[in-house]
Amino acid sequence: MAAARPDLVAAGLPVRRFGSYTGMRHYPGWWWSATTGDLVGHESLSERDRLMLADFDRDVVAIASQPFGITGDTGDSSRRHVPDYLLRLAAGAVVVVDVKLRRAGPEPLPGPALLPRRGPPGQVALAGRRR
Repeated sequence: MAAARPDLVAAGLPVRRFGSYTGMRHYPGWWWSATTGDLVGHESLSERDRLMLADFDRDVVAIASQPFGITGDTGDSSRRHVPDYLLRLAAGAVVVVDVKLRRAGPEPLPGPALLPRRGPPGQVALAGRRR
């Protein structure tokens, strides 16, 4: 991640598609973002709500949906994870966001096993929030 330029990651395409089919239990879609001047994808209504908050936040200057994949060894297995959003802030900081429902259970977010909680100042922070 240290070698990736946040402006290029934020300008890239999502690393996976937002599929939909009849009977789906969540609501994927696209939000027109005033921040980006383009459509930004979401996989659920909870993600859309977090996306809307980011879009209205004046400190956020770029939003990327499904920005990159992370693969890592958690000790007993190998895991792959794609964060929900990457937010680039006006001050230069980058925030990686995962949106998880509280009812998903007490299991920790998958990202912390693969990413540092806080990077060097002005670099990467992981923002996981359960609703």
